[in-house]
Amino acid sequence: MPTAVPKIVITGGNGVLGQRLAQHLLLRKCHLILLDDYDGFHKGMKRDPSPESTVPGSFEHVQGDLCSWGDWFLCFEGSDAVVHFSAVNPYPEATWEDSRLSMRMSANVVAASQRAGVRRLVVASSSHVLGGYLQDGSQKPAPELQPGTPLRHFTRFRLPGFETDASGYASAKVALEEMTRSAAMASGLSAVIVRI
Repeated sequence: MPTAVPKIVITGGNGVLGQRLAQHLLLRKCHLILLDDYDGFHKGMKRDPSPESTVPGSFEHVQGDLCSWGDWFLCFEGSDAVVHFSAVNPYPEATWEDSRLSMRMSANVVAASQRAGVRRLVVASSSHVLGGYLQDGSQKPAPELQPGTPLRHFTRFRLPGFETDASGYASAKVALEEMTRSAAMASGLSAVIVRI
């Protein structure tokens, strides 16, 4: 009996991480929904993630502004998994307004996953959440820096003529982690949080 082709939604499917994951999954006979704001953020550009001209998997581009609830959530129906990479500003120097909108985006993705009955939600957090431990010279080995590790401060960095920290960006990622944990506990959604 043939097995069903896994259907996986990748938010931020046109971004660097989304494209790399898509290349990997296409070789494993998956059907991918590359959900992104092609009309806005990407100005109409749609990348082809196929690593070769012929791959066993398939993909489609789906337009969606994840900051607003819209028809994009329909692509979650029948999905085996959702991988959430999208952010309004995917860089650590994101403003607090970028952060607020990224939190809204994440809340919409978590809600759409629950509503569609998605089995697994994988979310990309950030090492900037615990960056302060590393910059302060923490002697804690990596396995001890876990979700329950108390937050201190987020990653600080200096660029020529510019000093800042990743507070806005990291706060949005902490909020994403907490939303995901709550959804998993409340609905039985299988969730994975990866600090990249």
